[in-house]
Formats: sequence, structure tokens, C-alpha cells
Amino acid sequence: MLKGCGYDYSGYGQSSGKPSEHNTYANIEAVYKCLEESYGAKQENIILYGQSVGSGPTLNLAARLPHLRAVVLHSPILSSLRVMYPVKRTYWFDIYKNIDKIPYVNCHVLIIHVESSKYYYNK
Repeated sequence: MLKGCGYDYSGYGQSSGKPSEHNTYANIEAVYKCLEESYGAKQENIILYGQSVGSGPTLNLAARLPHLRAVVLHSPILSSLRVMYPVKRTYWFDIYKNIDKIPYVNCHVLIIHVESSKYYYNK
């Protein structure tokens, strides 16, 4: 049986608080702990999903959980700085350093990303 769990990051959607890298990591950690402690979810039955900036907290958690079922990354970023500039290395002030964390993910990873689309639905 497939079950899902969605949430907003601090400062986004309906959530209070301030948006920050630290808070997004704390948010996904709290959701994971809730799934584990309140619902008895096991790592090997969890598929993490992150889209765009959400790929940062997703990969941060995935890199620390060695028995996840899988990770799905939808239009992930390499890092925040790499979204804006064609840098080839990681700088200390960069955030969501996904390019440095993905080697530590121990499960299957599906990346969904297109450079551009000439097909779109227009109402």
C-alpha cells in the first residue's frame, strides 16, 4: 500500500516561520521523525521527493539515511550559487550543496529534469 505525506517548509505555503536553509533541514527532519515515531515508518519503505529548492533538504536527509527505498528529484538544483552562476567548485557561503551530497545517497535516485519544453498546456 502506498501512503503519502506532504508538508510546507517554514515560511512557505501555509507554514509560519522564516524561510532558511537551516529551517528547511529541521522541517524535513521533523517530518521524518514523525513518520518514524508516530506512524512506525521504516527507512526501507520511504521514498523521499524533492522539487527544485526542495531537493536540498531532501538530499541532506537522504545522505544520512542509508536504508531508504528511493529518492525522486524533480528539477533539482546543483546548489543555490550554481543556479545563478556557472561556478565549478563549492564555496563556503553557498547553500543547498546538492552536488556535494548526492554521492552519499545510498539508494536508487530518479532525476526528472528537462532543459526546456516546447510543449505546454495553455488554457
